[in-house]
Amino acid sequence: MQRKKARRLHCVTVELLPLRMALLAVFLFLGIFAGYLLSGCCRAETGAELSDYLDRYFARAGQDALTWETVGQTLWCYFRASACAFLLGFSPIGVAGLPLLCAAQGLVLSFSLFCFAGVLGREGFLVLFALFGVRVCVVLPCTLLLSAAALERAYAMARMTLGGKRAQRLSAGGGYYVRFALCCVCLFLGATAELWLVPRLLAAI
Repeated sequence: MQRKKARRLHCVTVELLPLRMALLAVFLFLGIFAGYLLSGCCRAETGAELSDYLDRYFARAGQDALTWETVGQTLWCYFRASACAFLLGFSPIGVAGLPLLCAAQGLVLSFSLFCFAGVLGREGFLVLFALFGVRVCVVLPCTLLLSAAALERAYAMARMTLGGKRAQRLSAGGGYYVRFALCCVCLFLGATAELWLVPRLLAAI
């Protein structure tokens, strides 16, 4: 009996948690693919606007001091998906909302990236990396990590709502808050790096 229990616990730990992460990753990549397709459809309309925006941005690069508006917008772009994932972990709605959130996050990032890539072309790869490199490397992993933990809680709450008995240990989920705190630190450092590093990289390029 002890061997069976140990085997069952091993299966839950090793198989179900990666399966949950894999599900969210599939939705994330579906969103990325949808953003790629959407950027191709809108390339003719957005190309001229983005080209004009980049010309004005590079013309003013290094001339404007950092403003609170820029800081706020950058922090919003970094924290919005992770904060939503954390909050959805407190509701059964998160079972459906978290995969959709991952898809939306992938769509937004990929749409922006591929729209800029269409304007810059192959010779603008370094500029594209400077604009999106830090954000992609920080925002997407944090969103996935928090969504996986939130999906576990949301699933347990859904079971409790439907009459299950396995959601009574939710109150002892201190690791959930620790994961959110660590992700917030990573997101803040990423936003700070983007505000400080991106203008210097673009000036160097």
